Amino acid sequence: MRHFAGVLLGSLLLTGCAVAAPGPAVSPSAGTQEPAPAPEETEPPAPAEGDVVTLDQAKELPEGLNAYKRGDGTRVVVAENAGEFPEAVRQDVISRAAASWVQNPEAPGFGGYHMLADDASRATGKHVVLIAPFHGYLADDPGDGPSYDIWLAINKPDGLGYQTVSGKAEVLAWVQAAFDASPDPSIYEVLVVE
Repeated sequence: MRHFAGVLLGSLLLTGCAVAAPGPAVSPSAGTQEPAPAPEETEPPAPAEGDVVTLDQAKELPEGLNAYKRGDGTRVVVAENAGEFPEAVRQDVISRAAASWVQNPEAPGFGGYHMLADDASRATGKHVVLIAPFHGYLADDPGDGPSYDIWLAINKPDGLGYQTVSGKAEVLAWVQAAFDASPDPSIYEVLVVE
């Protein structure tokens, strides 16, 4: 058997095959490369006023920032009690109230008007008064009389609504008089549906 092993080893050497010595295989470049550094994890910047955020981001907003939910379902960051009323909120409330009136002038949803004003008030910290058209009965009418095209002041300073058949100018004058009598008129924001 010794002879066979020697012949086999000899033939392997003659054909150019080398027998590797036992031990770990080492590649020529192993040990010369340093490992790539792990990428640094950076936190995304905190949402700022005017940014559109997800529901989860809205829940994590710092004190003084709120998320106003617009009619399309997106949420925009607004600063509470900011000097300037957020234009994104103004446009959303007015366009949603106007669309409600155009889509169904017989019943635009008096409660819907209140909800729009209340949502904007909560998000911005301002007392939002919405002046909008409505088709219905006067408050002192039992409902069986004639219906009118009425202008409303929703969410007015004393918390009640004001309505008139005389027109938008009368409602605006009434609201202005209420603001003038207020100790701090800067807390109010008037949004007018045209």
